[in-house]
Amino acid sequence: MSRLSSSLLASLLVVAAACGADESRPLEPDAQIDDEVDAGVEPDAELEPDASVAPLPDPSPQAVRLSMAGADGFNGMAFTPGGGFVAVGYTSASATDRATVIAKFTATGALDATFGDAGVRVVNVTVGGGSAEAGRAIAIQPSGKIVAVSIIEADLLATGLAVADRDVAVIRLTADGALDPTFDTDGISTLSFNTGVVNGAAWAGADDIRDVEVDATGRIVLFGGQLTTEIDAGPRFDHDWIAMRLGVDGVVDTTFNAAGAQPGRYTLDILDGSASVRSGAILADGTIIGTGYSNTTAFNSIQPVIYKLEADGTLDTDFGTSGFFHEAVLAHTTEVYGLVVQGDKLVTAGYGKNAESETTDWTSLRINADGTLDTTWGDDGLVRIDFHGFGDNNRSLLALPDGRTMLLGSGDLAAGVRDAKIIVLDDDGAIDPAFRGDGTLSYDLGGSADAFWGGALSPDGSYAAIVGTKGVGSTQTAVLNDDAAIMIVPMH
Repeated sequence: MSRLSSSLLASLLVVAAACGADESRPLEPDAQIDDEVDAGVEPDAELEPDASVAPLPDPSPQAVRLSMAGADGFNGMAFTPGGGFVAVGYTSASATDRATVIAKFTATGALDATFGDAGVRVVNVTVGGGSAEAGRAIAIQPSGKIVAVSIIEADLLATGLAVADRDVAVIRLTADGALDPTFDTDGISTLSFNTGVVNGAAWAGADDIRDVEVDATGRIVLFGGQLTTEIDAGPRFDHDWIAMRLGVDGVVDTTFNAAGAQPGRYTLDILDGSASVRSGAILADGTIIGTGYSNTTAFNSIQPVIYKLEADGTLDTDFGTSGFFHEAVLAHTTEVYGLVVQGDKLVTAGYGKNAESETTDWTSLRINADGTLDTTWGDDGLVRIDFHGFGDNNRSLLALPDGRTMLLGSGDLAAGVRDAKIIVLDDDGAIDPAFRGDGTLSYDLGGSADAFWGGALSPDGSYAAIVGTKGVGSTQTAVLNDDAAIMIVPMH
């Protein structure tokens, strides 16, 4: 049985200026790209304007203050039948208690008043649980019902190191934002993949959830991580990847990996390394892709991981090397956060660096259908982008027509000053100068640590919806704290 409360919202929509709410930090019109590491065009490339074509309106980011009590943020979004989209993230039920939040917007970016409470539904799965609870991803079933996943506190009565243990909540709402009582009797299913353990002075193996996808029949696939189930001579504290499938109404589907040790789920351990789970996808043929990165000691680095399952939940051993792509691309770190399907290939979003002394840059890989690196993408299979010589984080991406890809994330303008960023790549991984002048866009959402976390192209292709956070940094106060953010980008 799940735990639930909801609260009304005192404040809703605050519109930030298109070029940044902070007048002391004007928007840089042309994000400078380090041409030594970039695969693409020169950053100052210009196109002759076509006077016969009206220019697209400039995108206007909007900060959405969901709570007066504390921090808010959006982590993911999905389009709904009939137009508009829903976003999922976290809000503050009180100064010390975070809750899951789901908001619905129209195609123009306005809150949809027919959904929840004036466009917003707050679900506090672990009332009084602290700051861990957060909605991570969201998907729409063919019926129009909304499925969201959250990370939650595992035990509200825990003490000591065990307060860091985590479980997973799967929430289903009806199209109008009400909890669906046909889903686990109250609309919320709480899952424990495995139980964490004490590892010296820390807690290890807390459950993780990063993505949820829905197949053509409405079945729900969860992408997460758990304490390893592998047994060695001594105790193991690393994470394994987990893909779990639920039926349409949330019951574990035991036909998924039916012959496995735990029917209903598939777990993957790679060379005793610890899995950092990030995203997933269901392909048109029903096969399943999971992504992330690992710190396996065999490579002495952090390496990207992309694995593939058959539709029945077993590993597709014809993909990559025995079922997964796992190679050291950059010498120090190459992480995968997001993945989209482009034709018969997989394109990733992430970040990395070659040495400890470097700062992180945006990175993107393209993987062939057989799980090998596509060396025609960027520079020998890798696109690497450094904005201003500081730390940059590429978090997500979306597929555009004609093989183009839009990357989303953030980049540091200077130490401690971060803006949200967009880059559009052409079908070879080069920056596309045809997209709004130079293919790179930078947005000050009003904070010092702004970021875009997710987005998607509308079903009719007319606009992209992007979600993220107007971030104020690590110090949060009752007056100055993170706010959720959205942006509509017209495509034609």
